[in-house]
Amino acid sequence: MWQLSGFSIRCIGIALLCIFCTSCSRHFTVVKAKFDDSGDVQSRVASSTSISPDKDIRDALLLYRQGNLDRSREMFVKVLENDPMSWQSHYYLGRILTQLDEVVEAEEQLLLALDYTPKDKKMRSMVYLGLAILYEGKGELGKAELNYRTALNLNPQSRQAIDAVERLSKRAQR
Repeated sequence: MWQLSGFSIRCIGIALLCIFCTSCSRHFTVVKAKFDDSGDVQSRVASSTSISPDKDIRDALLLYRQGNLDRSREMFVKVLENDPMSWQSHYYLGRILTQLDEVVEAEEQLLLALDYTPKDKKMRSMVYLGLAILYEGKGELGKAELNYRTALNLNPQSRQAIDAVERLSKRAQR
């Protein structure tokens, strides 16, 4: 194992912090590293109170996946207060509102998510799936099929979109 002096470690830490800060415009957490007597690196977070929209989104998503829709909804709304262009928060808030049968608000949130979603095809496919699920639940099967097909065009491996298009096609044949 190679040995570094305290000065070298500080220089590396500062360089990494500079690189990190220039590539991320949202937030950062300062991490300090020090060597113990055995030469191993021990890292500790300098401040546990750093503001992180990504952490709030992860926490809200965990609550959503656990079925705690009300608390998850509150957290996504909180994220949107600080970052109104967070496509993930609009998306999951739309999915929550769909499950709570608040369809007008759900559609609004999902359309905002679509506006703010990066050009990544899989991410956009996910939002179109959310819209399709909403429209299918409302009984608007034409809109649902259009959105499922759009999701499938963006992500041809989407099992959920494939199954939904097949389901709606069989339904239309009856």
